[in-house]
Amino acid sequence: MLLLLFGANPDNEFAQFIYNLSSPFVAPFDNLFGTPELGRQVFDINSLVAIVAYAIVAWLVGRFIWLIGSRT
Repeated sequence: MLLLLFGANPDNEFAQFIYNLSSPFVAPFDNLFGTPELGRQVFDINSLVAIVAYAIVAWLVGRFIWLIGSRT
């Protein structure tokens, strides 16, 4: 999300690595919202939604593990 927001060069090897690494995680949220663009800068709302969704899932899993562990 930050690379797109700051208009990173998509031909750069590091940017391509990050895009390829994160694409499976963002894929379920593709086309959920439009993507506002200003030249080369892009505010990827779908990535932001993915970050929030995965943070909530991680919190729920952690909470569930804590509940299971506290019962013993």
